Amino acid sequence: MGARSRRKGAQWERDVANRLAECYPRAIRGVGQAQADSPLSDVEGTPWWVECKVGQRPNIYAAIRQSDEARDDRPWLVVARKNSPGGSTPSVDTVTMSLDEFA
Repeated sequence: MGARSRRKGAQWERDVANRLAECYPRAIRGVGQAQADSPLSDVEGTPWWVECKVGQRPNIYAAIRQSDEARDDRPWLVVARKNSPGGSTPSVDTVTMSLDEFA
């Protein structure tokens, strides 16, 4: 992964942490996860194992698998942003969680 992609991903994690801090004041980017195989989600301080993905085609199912393999007892939550090509249309931010957890 190139430096530009890493910066974009790190910025997205900060953006998600800031947004979640509106509901969960202790929400912060899980910076330890960038330093090896640390058991931290992309955003800590919430009741969720948060996995953040950004790009042209963020793979939601790969993020779910990644969360299932790494997470603790918290339910997973995938927050994704699909960037539009050339900025011609606005980006779309989505949240994915299991139906059982939602219900």
